[in-house]
Amino acid sequence: MGVVYVEELFDGRAGSGDYQRQRTYTRKFEVRTSDPGDGPRVVVGDPLLPGLGQPYVTLREGDAGALVKSVEPEQHADDPTLWIVTVKYDTHFDVKDGQKPKDRPEDPLGRPPVWKFGFTKTAKPITEDKDGKPILNAAGFPFDPPPEREVAYLTISITKNVAFWWADQAAALMESVNKKPWYTLKPRTVKFQGQDANSKFENNMQFWEVTTSLEVRPETWDLKILNCGFDEKVTENNVTFTRKIVDKMGREATTPYLLSQAGAKLAAGASPYYLAFKIYAEIDYNGIIP
Repeated sequence: MGVVYVEELFDGRAGSGDYQRQRTYTRKFEVRTSDPGDGPRVVVGDPLLPGLGQPYVTLREGDAGALVKSVEPEQHADDPTLWIVTVKYDTHFDVKDGQKPKDRPEDPLGRPPVWKFGFTKTAKPITEDKDGKPILNAAGFPFDPPPEREVAYLTISITKNVAFWWADQAAALMESVNKKPWYTLKPRTVKFQGQDANSKFENNMQFWEVTTSLEVRPETWDLKILNCGFDEKVTENNVTFTRKIVDKMGREATTPYLLSQAGAKLAAGASPYYLAFKIYAEIDYNGIIP
């Protein structure tokens, strides 16, 4: 039981503004649940949807003065697991019982996310210098083990109040990187490092204070390895096979040789080739983080 996915729809987006500086916005989302018995409360309770009192914030724009006034789920006529949710924002709210909006207790869910930036240092094996020149010994072979240098990577911490939080959703993000561009950061450069969630109660409201930790590597989180080894791949008489690399005296190599993309031994002075491997799951962070 629960929400399978949430996707914003471009059809139905709207906004307005008038001379009294009242601004409204409308967004629509498609929500899929895992069980036909899931109802409106399950749908609107998903943290991927904007909650009541939260400011108007999208990937490209925002209006901190416009808050979610209503969240309206409507089930698809032919599919009990498919819902269309209309979220309406407004800068003006009706006055009830003589109490003005500014006098009402602050809604913790309406506070914008708090972003913090820092750096973490770590040792990184290096196979090329700052100009891209391979780091090799005088004989043209890579060092084993490769030399290391200290590098600093950007860290991002985002704290946001949400109405609901589930550990399994956070666990699903572990060991993942951004599949698509996230804000100004390119795909596979941002890695989800974890979440801390604290249960809070304030202004007669129960909510969760969730802090998301991320680390950025501009060169991507792909594993990059210098292509070298003691064996090479060759083709003779239309037959491809692997054999040990030997020197002119017929002796097997005692240090790894540089290899081409196809696995053949590179000639002296040839540019080295680096193998890249995607080792982390890829998830679209847009709409999920923050």
